[in-house]
Amino acid sequence: MDNRRLPIPPAKVPVDRRTVEYYPEPEPEPRAVNYHHHSDTGKEVVYETSKEVYADPRCGGLEVNPFQSSLSIDGSMEKQVASSEGGTPGMSRRRKLVFLAMGGILIVSIAIVIAAVLATTLRKKGGGAPGAGAGDAKEAEAPVLGPIPSNASLTATAWVVDPPSGAFAVRIIYQDAGGLLQAQTFNTVTGKWSKLPDFTRAAAGSALAFTHFNMSIYDYHTAAQGELFYLDDYSKSGIREWNWALVDLSLAGGAGDINTQNFQAHPMSKLGAYWPFVMFQDSTGYLREIVYDYYAHWAVVPKETKKWTTPVLEGGAISIVPSGQNLSFTNIMYQQEDRTIAMYERKDGIVGVYSRDDEYPSQALPAKTALASFAMLADQDPATSPFKLYTLYQDEDAKIQMVWRNDKASGWKGPQTFSAFDGADNGTSISCLTMSTYLAVPMEKWSVPRCFFVAGGNIRQVKLAGADWEIVGNVGQAEP
Repeated sequence: MDNRRLPIPPAKVPVDRRTVEYYPEPEPEPRAVNYHHHSDTGKEVVYETSKEVYADPRCGGLEVNPFQSSLSIDGSMEKQVASSEGGTPGMSRRRKLVFLAMGGILIVSIAIVIAAVLATTLRKKGGGAPGAGAGDAKEAEAPVLGPIPSNASLTATAWVVDPPSGAFAVRIIYQDAGGLLQAQTFNTVTGKWSKLPDFTRAAAGSALAFTHFNMSIYDYHTAAQGELFYLDDYSKSGIREWNWALVDLSLAGGAGDINTQNFQAHPMSKLGAYWPFVMFQDSTGYLREIVYDYYAHWAVVPKETKKWTTPVLEGGAISIVPSGQNLSFTNIMYQQEDRTIAMYERKDGIVGVYSRDDEYPSQALPAKTALASFAMLADQDPATSPFKLYTLYQDEDAKIQMVWRNDKASGWKGPQTFSAFDGADNGTSISCLTMSTYLAVPMEKWSVPRCFFVAGGNIRQVKLAGADWEIVGNVGQAEP
């Protein structure tokens, strides 16, 4: 039995080449103009950069050319009149007028060039601060989605883009009728949905599992990285990875290094993911787990899973969620062959023994019914707060039911349905949001208790508000 702990990464590590480039080299260009936008001031300041630049503390660290005529922060030309002793006053005045005329022409010329460059830059890269609507200029506001299949696969994750305020972004992934994966992102800073172009193809009806982590745990920077897992369109059973550095929401992302390994799932397997774990059903019908170990990368551990668990129903739903800070506890659930839900708990962050939770209220459900789970802090103190756990599934009447636990002492409650779930399409997928926690990295106090499912051919978003659920709207639709 392999009971090793996930290692805590070293303080400094090389750039992770298994993801998209986080710090791309600038495209070679004559460096005629350098554009900076600072969301704290809302000002756009442009300087010529044909000479060496330095950080000017007056401009909040903006790069400034010390050899050029400088612009003040409000955009006006600073007075730079050099007076020389013994010079002819009349000649000095004429020189001033000439210099001012030339300066005016230069400013107008630069403004024209700037407008053209900024327009091109915004079309190519998007504008704004990282993680705060950086891709909105490129992607444009996403329209409300047209009808999608009731049983379309979908998955979602959310991350905080501004910890002081709790502003967050949500990305939802779904599969269209042609097998292409689609992504739409909502940013509370801009209040808009934006759509990424089609980015890859998955097996028809492929399970999808989406999670994220903060790259600071591997000492890159503090942005989030999104991790999507799906089944390969070619083999129909190979587990594949696609990831994004969520610094710029317009990034197309790229394939992860799990694609270079031969992890095979049952062709009908569902997937569950919470970083660094990916759960799936193997060809023998049992639950298996892939773990990202910083030193060994992806590996199937523990190998004794089938000794502790029951067989998974073919194509039965699988979900994993943290149930304690710093991954001190995780809960894993799936649909068994008798069509009930099995709930297991694993403690102490160890990749090891699963303990069956027989108190979870389980009943026979439709085969391959949707199952989702999420966790949130019970109070606002991340250091000591227990986790509240929630699970959602669809019953035989196509009603979405919730079972929840406020803490271990009070036990599980439910099932209970809510009016916000009314009208869910029969056979819909369900996906819910849980924020990130990792070894020695507690979950932030900000929670985003939202879930997604298909209703009337649209992806509906609902949120937990106290003891009730509210309809937020359809994906692609501006929030009220």
